Amino acid sequence: MRIDSTELATRIAGDPFKEIVFRRRGGHHAYLVGGNLRDVILDRQSRDRDFAVEGSPEVLAGRIAAETGGKMVILGKKLLYRIVLADGSTLDFSRVSESIESDLKLRDYTVNALGWSPEEGIIDPTNGLGDLERRIVRMTGRDNLRSDPVRIIRAYRLAAELGFTIEPETREALRELSAEVATSKSERITLEFFRILNLEEPSCILKLMLDDGVLSYIITFNNNMLGKQARVISTICEIFDVLPLKQKLRLSDIVSQNLRYSGLLRLQSLLWNSSGTLLRLSSRILDDRRRLLTGEKIKKEAEKKGKKVRDILFDLLAALDGAAEDYFIIRGMQEFLPECERYRQIIKKGLLSTGEIIECTGLDSGKELGRLIEMMRRAEFYRKINDKYGAVQFLLENLPRY
Repeated sequence: MRIDSTELATRIAGDPFKEIVFRRRGGHHAYLVGGNLRDVILDRQSRDRDFAVEGSPEVLAGRIAAETGGKMVILGKKLLYRIVLADGSTLDFSRVSESIESDLKLRDYTVNALGWSPEEGIIDPTNGLGDLERRIVRMTGRDNLRSDPVRIIRAYRLAAELGFTIEPETREALRELSAEVATSKSERITLEFFRILNLEEPSCILKLMLDDGVLSYIITFNNNMLGKQARVISTICEIFDVLPLKQKLRLSDIVSQNLRYSGLLRLQSLLWNSSGTLLRLSSRILDDRRRLLTGEKIKKEAEKKGKKVRDILFDLLAALDGAAEDYFIIRGMQEFLPECERYRQIIKKGLLSTGEIIECTGLDSGKELGRLIEMMRRAEFYRKINDKYGAVQFLLENLPRY
């Protein structure tokens, strides 16, 4: 890939934070490296910037933090100095150990093993530019993957994000080293995997991870469920296409752990028949999963008795609570989505307020009042009562007899 050095320098200087780093580096020799440089070359947006520094990264990072107003955080026993900027993006500073070329060769993939400085221009010891042109993800070496197995997951994420193909020898290494993923910290596995789930269309890459045995280490499936998971991956993406507008607008919302709503639905679909996972999940996501499984149990028990979902919908919605929409989307029952909001409105107020029910019945607290309210809300949900007069009559007919 031919790079116009003047154009590249202009693009880099067009980012005010990179311009500050190179202007304020003083006696430090600094290089822009890694994914940000790759994205600049590809003319893609990238919020996080990595710099390798000959000299003291701490001094340079402190200087830049003071000028930008960012907060400096020290990571990994002072191996990385990170500045978190007001817009949430970051500037990372690490020390060049022996030489910039040897450091770049230790990176994960050739398209990330690129460096640039105003004096030297592009530094490309692994032919990353050639791989950018061929649109392939190629490892710098097996030992580099083995030293940090989260890089195995990253290969699939890079391929999906960039629209690249994983080079055959690299893919073979990913298969052979897939079990190494389990040795990584769950927080890092989760972060990398959630970035895949957040992609616009991750089904193809998830299937590739399934075929290569990598996905089965992240989320454990029974052997007889492997084939079904491939269908699940396809189905959930197809369901998104036919969702009502209200749910479609939610898909890009961040839910928890920087996971989008679309990613949460994909995650819960993958976890549906799993027996375990390496992922570190927030209480918000775990609560969602618990409600989904409770709802499914209620549905299956009703089906054994010959009942349909419509017959138990009130109890199902009560058990699912805030995960109701998730359940119907995941299970392909979009026809029940409008009932979720109707249920919530009835529970919130209904035809009669709690105060009106107390005034009508003479009950001011206790189990009997709660029982009557639940009975009335249920009757209203199933359209057995449709106005205030009917609601009052219903209450009077069901008052406790002493």
